[in-house]
Amino acid sequence: MDKPLLDSLFITIVGMAVVFLAMALIYLSMRLLTAMARDKPRREAVGQAVSPDPHDERKESRLRAAAIAVALARARLTTEETVEGAAAMTSWGEFYRHRQLRPGGRRRIPS
Repeated sequence: MDKPLLDSLFITIVGMAVVFLAMALIYLSMRLLTAMARDKPRREAVGQAVSPDPHDERKESRLRAAAIAVALARARLTTEETVEGAAAMTSWGEFYRHRQLRPGGRRRIPS
């Protein structure tokens, strides 16, 4: 304890090194786990030729159309639910909504 400044600096440097090593370990483990979780392309058997299938394009366009239809239906449902949900509010919900729309707390009624 004859050099408290040097001792405290040494402890600080060792602590920072441990923290940065731990961060590097976490980063490397994340990289490893994401590399393992990625979908790997399947290898075709050697000698088999892959011929383009004309039905794939039609199937892909149908899938795109179905995805667009589902997205539009979901968007329509959410807008209808919000309009209907506003009308189907409970009395407590109406009370608090009224308080949000008209801030200012209680006001004295003039007599």
